[in-house]
Amino acid sequence: MKRMKDKRLLLLLTFILSLVGTLFTASSAAQLGIQLYSDPLSFFKHAIVYFVIGWLIFFIIVKLPSSFVKRYIDSLFYLSIALLIVTLVPFFSHKINGARRWINLGLISFQTSEFVKLTLGLKIARSASFFLALKNNISGFIVNISLYLVPISILIAMQPDYGTMTLIVVTVFLFLLFMGINFRFWLSITSIVFVILLIGALLAPYRLQRITSNFDPWAHMRTSGYQIVQALYGIGDGGFFGQGLGSGKQKLGYLPEAHTDFVYSVFSEEVGMVGGVAFLFGFLNLVLLLFKMAKKVTDPFDKSFIFWTATILGLQCFLNVFMVLNIIPVIGVPLPFLSYGGTSEIINLIMIAICYRFYSDLPRGLQ
Repeated sequence: MKRMKDKRLLLLLTFILSLVGTLFTASSAAQLGIQLYSDPLSFFKHAIVYFVIGWLIFFIIVKLPSSFVKRYIDSLFYLSIALLIVTLVPFFSHKINGARRWINLGLISFQTSEFVKLTLGLKIARSASFFLALKNNISGFIVNISLYLVPISILIAMQPDYGTMTLIVVTVFLFLLFMGINFRFWLSITSIVFVILLIGALLAPYRLQRITSNFDPWAHMRTSGYQIVQALYGIGDGGFFGQGLGSGKQKLGYLPEAHTDFVYSVFSEEVGMVGGVAFLFGFLNLVLLLFKMAKKVTDPFDKSFIFWTATILGLQCFLNVFMVLNIIPVIGVPLPFLSYGGTSEIINLIMIAICYRFYSDLPRGLQ
């Protein structure tokens, strides 16, 4: 049997992960739907709409020429900055759990920091392709990306969305390794940035509580450690094969953010360790496939953007699962595809569609 071609495998893995996440919303958000809208399928109906929109955009992008995507990088990037600023204005945005991260569009809301993952990736890919052509001008690249990474990080932190800001900053520093930066120099600047991020985390009392409760959540199970304890209970109750779809108890008001940041706990409770590992295995294969594609393509811009997509998706999955398992403190990063979130679903599909489009430009013999 011939091996499945990379593009078809990318399409299959993405579709399965996206479909599983959409369908699981019917279970993870059912109780919340009853509480807010007296309809257990309210969030599921929205998830289906986002799924359809995302895949329509996906198939439009894969049919467009690559030059079309590259033509509007600056316009999209400055639009994303403008949207971040607009999000901070109360009239245009609404606050959820003390944070202004969404622009209200009536029937739907739009999370601006998700859009930045796409536009910043395109901007950095273009900068990388320019400086790679100059042969190891890493210092110029660092100065160049700092000019827009710093203001973006500040705007996202002001929402506040410290988790997304950390995700983006760490992805950029992993990108520097891809660019071939001297490891000792990279370690030096990474240490400085890590200290800055740590100080920023400690300045907010609730973030400090998350860090301290990470060492022993049961000692804080009635306060800052509550979410983690409930998440671990859910995973433990799932055992090897789970309680069965729809039969999980943590989503019934015990575990906050059961359909978003902590959905992996609910998923593991209902489908067990076998189902949870299967999802992560599929996601890992998707990320490794993207890295494989990045290695194959020859155009510096295409290579850089595919690498960016693989890195930010893989890192986001890694951070979320480690957070749920109490390996790292709670940072509020959703699990791609499985966590409920329309903007995240659509942006993830757009990034993968662009990778698919770029890889399609490679001659068939090299694919």
